[in-house]
Amino acid sequence: MIFATFGQYVVTLTFTIMSGLMAKADKAAAEADPDGITKVNLISCCILGGLFAVIAVIAYVGGVAMSGVLQSLADNASWFMGGLSAAGGMMSFVGFAILLKIMIANDMWGFLLAGFVAALVIGNIVPLSSACLLLVAFVGVVVAVNDFRVSGLKKQVDEGGLGDGI
Repeated sequence: MIFATFGQYVVTLTFTIMSGLMAKADKAAAEADPDGITKVNLISCCILGGLFAVIAVIAYVGGVAMSGVLQSLADNASWFMGGLSAAGGMMSFVGFAILLKIMIANDMWGFLLAGFVAALVIGNIVPLSSACLLLVAFVGVVVAVNDFRVSGLKKQVDEGGLGDGI
């Protein structure tokens, strides 16, 4: 979580720096200069990539340097490490919940609960547990495609076509 937060700060910093370079991109676009636009894009990618590389190196070096402290913490405060393990186990469910909170409609709660049940059932089958989220995602795609097909057929019958692509 710490490095993800730093990553968000890096993205914000990069976009702040890039706001000054956008005038150059606008000028290149007005002059129909694709090379100028490419240069601005390359500069932004280099800035973002360089900052993420610095964070990755700091994370690696910090992780190696802190390994003794973390091992000591694991030995002396097993309750704390158990709590972190439980929190890590819940992160996939929290991610689903956050995603659905953003886009949920009243008719989606059944799919939400079915996804939780599927994740719990598949997660407790030992040979399948390592691919639990991937398998649940595949089932979700199948359900979504089927729902699209059925609602598309209904729309075709009711309104005479699928002209808008939805």
